[in-house]
Amino acid sequence: MSKNTRSKSLSNEELTRIRASSKRMLKQIVVSFDDGLDALITRCAARGLADVTITYYKSEMRVFCYYLADCNTEVLADIHRLSALDIEKFAKYMRNVRDASTMQRRWLRMERMCSSCRNSPAIGR
Repeated sequence: MSKNTRSKSLSNEELTRIRASSKRMLKQIVVSFDDGLDALITRCAARGLADVTITYYKSEMRVFCYYLADCNTEVLADIHRLSALDIEKFAKYMRNVRDASTMQRRWLRMERMCSSCRNSPAIGR
């Protein structure tokens, strides 16, 4: 084997250099949140996901967009500014909001049930 022949695998040093170079190149490309969302939806459609699934993804990402508009507007202009902390905070926010709305729906259902029981001829008023 001659010295000019390349082995099939890359050394750890070469992999590290390639990764660092790729990260620098990606950070130079500015992608808005809306462009990223369009790319996601296009990719989902290309993968053959159901329309209902794609609609759900759009809806959830719009909620995330509104959240970012309140908390980190820089991400809307360039999604590369999105951090793990942003996602963690959004997940916590959604748990609180969704749990609260779930509890509210349950409470309203209970109120309706109690109301219908009070109005029932068997129970009387």
